[in-house]
Amino acid sequence: MSSVKVEAPETSYDGYREIYHPPQDIDCHRHKNTSLDKMDDKESSAKRMNGLGSEVMKYGIQVVKGKDEGSRGVPTSAASATPVPSASATAATQLSDATSTNSTDSNIVSRSKQEPAGTTPAQARGNNKRNLPSVSSDEGVARENGGKRSRRPPPRFGETAGLDRREESILRQAIENSKIETHLCDTVEIGEVPIFRPSLAEFADPIQFIESVKQAGDHFGIVKIIPPPGWSPPPQDEMHRSCKTPVKTRLQSLKYFKEGTGVADGKDYTFAEYENMAVQFSEKWKKDRYQGQGKDAPTHEDLERDYWRIIEAAEEVVDVEYGNDLDTLTYGSGFPRAADLMMPRSEGSTEDRFAIETIGKDREGRGRLLGTPEYYERCGWNMNNLPLWPGSVLRYIRAPLKGVNVPWLYLGMQFATFCWHNEDNFMFSINYLHRGAAKQWYSIPGSKADVMEKVMKGFLREVFANNPDLLHHMTNQFHPVLFHRAGVPVFKARQEPGEFIVTFPKSFHAGFNYGFNVAEAVNFSPPLWLPLGREAMERYRRFARESVVSHDRLVLTLAHNLCPEWSIPSLQALLHDLTLIVKEEEFWRSQLTRQGLRVDIVPQSKLLPNNLKEMDDASLDYDEKRVCLSCKHVCFLSAVACECSESKVVCLREVPLLCKCRMDQRYLMAWHSISDLWDMVRRVEEYLKARQGEMGKRDGLKEEEEGGGSTTSDGEESGGTL
Repeated sequence: MSSVKVEAPETSYDGYREIYHPPQDIDCHRHKNTSLDKMDDKESSAKRMNGLGSEVMKYGIQVVKGKDEGSRGVPTSAASATPVPSASATAATQLSDATSTNSTDSNIVSRSKQEPAGTTPAQARGNNKRNLPSVSSDEGVARENGGKRSRRPPPRFGETAGLDRREESILRQAIENSKIETHLCDTVEIGEVPIFRPSLAEFADPIQFIESVKQAGDHFGIVKIIPPPGWSPPPQDEMHRSCKTPVKTRLQSLKYFKEGTGVADGKDYTFAEYENMAVQFSEKWKKDRYQGQGKDAPTHEDLERDYWRIIEAAEEVVDVEYGNDLDTLTYGSGFPRAADLMMPRSEGSTEDRFAIETIGKDREGRGRLLGTPEYYERCGWNMNNLPLWPGSVLRYIRAPLKGVNVPWLYLGMQFATFCWHNEDNFMFSINYLHRGAAKQWYSIPGSKADVMEKVMKGFLREVFANNPDLLHHMTNQFHPVLFHRAGVPVFKARQEPGEFIVTFPKSFHAGFNYGFNVAEAVNFSPPLWLPLGREAMERYRRFARESVVSHDRLVLTLAHNLCPEWSIPSLQALLHDLTLIVKEEEFWRSQLTRQGLRVDIVPQSKLLPNNLKEMDDASLDYDEKRVCLSCKHVCFLSAVACECSESKVVCLREVPLLCKCRMDQRYLMAWHSISDLWDMVRRVEEYLKARQGEMGKRDGLKEEEEGGGSTTSDGEESGGTL
């Protein structure tokens, strides 16, 4: 049995720290002892004009640039009406085309050596005979060896076919892939993810409970959470069926998913029409494939084998339509939505509409009632509320970001697929299955994401060479066994209606549906996510890919709105990230000023100040106008512009790529002074020390009570069960 051997990288990617190699105490920059204004302008301009997949050398660091795509976009090739064959077939086709080209060139050369005009056929034949050797070289050698023909050494791979390096690489890839594909459908035991059943008390705060199972989530990539008994959100089916906006679907051709293609626009349906279509597809599959074999209906295991056979064999054409990424503001959520959910926070108000403690309690206040409509409208497990729940770093984003703080609805059918991907900005996500058939999940933990990408790139070497950020497009589906045999841990889970699946930062996940169902998902992140958010930001800058939300804006907004619900480790993570931002900003301003950058053109008072209270529509619109020309980073703290353009700006890292002008023609626009930024750092430090002092006092009192023999009990069940 063949296997793919992949060596883990020598050092794991640590985001910010791997990119910057600081001198002395500065740990937040990348710099080479080269004068920034002495870079060759022509070379810089040429590098800036390079397209997808070009490599740019900046300050001694190689950065892969990629074409800007939407956060959930589909590559251009995905919309093609003509599907692309499997990995082996693609490689063989490319090789065949190359060989045909070589053959054609050979014929052209033959015609150029034809006999002069006027030569008769007989004369031509005579000339050919005179040019032919009387005895072949093999025959001469045979006579010298006593009549025995000597054995020629076998040609090396690719020599006889006249292949160039690229053609040989394609053929090698096809052979390697065919060996792997032959055995991928063999049975391999894949571990199950853990299942948690929180008590009523634990279920009260979703952020705290999910943080409590973070160790398991980091290990498995995803976890399944089953709500306490009595959980039953009121159905929203009638609202969905009455929706007059057509459901736009994506047509998925399963056999082409391994190549990163096979996705195009599907038909438009009403909710009822889509459900009928999906049910009919499942019934026909059951009738054609199983009822004739003595089975009334296929099991989940049967359908799982069918699914991967279609994906891997790439012989049978099976097309399905997926109603994915449906905006709940348009189509309606599966949960009741509070009318005041996205209202701006009043100035100086401490009111919190998203965590009202009295909602759902009985008259004595002893526990939560899970049956009241008010409870489901306000509880944290409602997909509309979770991003805004106390402790979530997204709670200060009051502008609707589809799929991030506004849930997406999903209408699925049998074999409708979500391909391997991780979340935008490496955030957490949560998925709730409202009704219908089960959903199959596969996961790879975030700690192994780099190795997983290496396996995929090895399997599709040529495809990734032409499209380095292919994984961002969510159009690649590979059998979990491929990763399992390469030493990458893979796990699985089957989600039933009424259950939650939580994906953890940077983890890759994929799966498919067993039949018609309705699900809903949204992003959220507790403060401990901040280091991974920085890592995602650095990755996006390498690929010149816009982020769904500015990481710098998010960190400074959190520092401005210090949350009493945050734990000590969360505050430490915020302080660390904020310090990195300020140190980098101070370093680059100092370096560029010494190189001649002007700082007296646009005073800070002339710039529209940053709103740190919350992120509203106006704030996000303003961010879109100050995106770095080169790396697509939002220039939240400062930007550099030039007298030659009224619209182009770059971040402080990318100044040499702005234009061909001299440094003294460029100028700094700063929305925050360095002194103001350090004041913010000190404010967070003081808040952290105060909280640590409070925690120390509480711990001391607790020890005294325990020493005195007093105990307390609320009679509630404690500890999530696994």
